[in-house]
Amino acid sequence: MQDFILEFSNMKVVRFHLKKGDSVPLHLHNNQNGFAYLLEGKCKANCYQAKDIDENTVELTHVVEKVVDAHAHCVITPDVNAHTITALEDCIFLDC
Repeated sequence: MQDFILEFSNMKVVRFHLKKGDSVPLHLHNNQNGFAYLLEGKCKANCYQAKDIDENTVELTHVVEKVVDAHAHCVITPDVNAHTITALEDCIFLDC
């Protein structure tokens, strides 16, 4: 099955994969809610709370490091909205 993106006016659904050892760098989902479901594999997620200091500076506080197995999920909220992902095994995600 190939990766895909479905875009709607108020949401996006993405299916993507990471190979073992690949990672998604630290990034911020400012004022967003999100849901990621791990279809296959195992990954490590580090989640952070971001606080705007000024228009050019964000302060990050590490909230949790979580190992996620297949058929489990992670949630992004406006309060905990920055994260990294590292694939511990080949992974397939469904992300909203």
